[in-house]
Amino acid sequence: FVLATVIFAPVATSLIEATSAPRAIMILGIIFLVVGIIACLLIAVPDAGEQAKAATEEVSMTPLQAAKTLPFWLLFLGCFLFNGTWNMISPIIKTLGISRGLTAEAATICVSLTGLANAAGRIIMSSLSDKIGRVVTLIILCVMTIASALVLIFAGGGLAFGVIILAAFAYGGPAAVNPATSTDFFGPKYSGSNYGIIMLSLGLSSVVFNLISNALYSSTGSYTVTFIMGAITAAVSIVIYIVIGKLRKKAA
Repeated sequence: FVLATVIFAPVATSLIEATSAPRAIMILGIIFLVVGIIACLLIAVPDAGEQAKAATEEVSMTPLQAAKTLPFWLLFLGCFLFNGTWNMISPIIKTLGISRGLTAEAATICVSLTGLANAAGRIIMSSLSDKIGRVVTLIILCVMTIASALVLIFAGGGLAFGVIILAAFAYGGPAAVNPATSTDFFGPKYSGSNYGIIMLSLGLSSVVFNLISNALYSSTGSYTVTFIMGAITAAVSIVIYIVIGKLRKKAA
């Protein structure tokens, strides 16, 4: 997922320059379809016996049971709001970078490096969460996101470049920590289904916050309000994760 940003951002740019945006999307779509089908053919699902051996004695909730609990919807809302910040920043990285003094080449490199930063966030912060706890890790990521959004109000040149990379790192962390948090609450047996439903918040967040970002820019002519809103959504996420932490301690 994250390496795709690194590999295909320059590829997509080259295809668009050589052909057109619709043609580039079609070419990439065909490549993804063929590679995806081949990859799926190589995946083997464990049989029922192997799955039974892998099952633990932990109590697990079905999606319907989990959806009746407060932590489930707090995780949903936390994902929705936290990812909103990156969903507002991500589409404007290249345009913002150029407007803040980066060359077109440097801005393109910045877009590509967000994929690596995203991957680093997933690996480093998921490992950290095993040591210091899920909620503390998520709060740290929220603070990093708040700082990034606020600094982007005025940052230019190399500072803007670095802050965007930091924001990408912070965005990647919850992608690895939230599934484990969901499993902590609802058990491992239905973890795929439970977190799959929670992940719907990511798609919803992308649609909602992109619309909001576009509307704010159209009405103000700048991204300042967008970044302020990004900081606010991450701040609200801190409150949500604190409540989640208290509920986890109460359940334990």
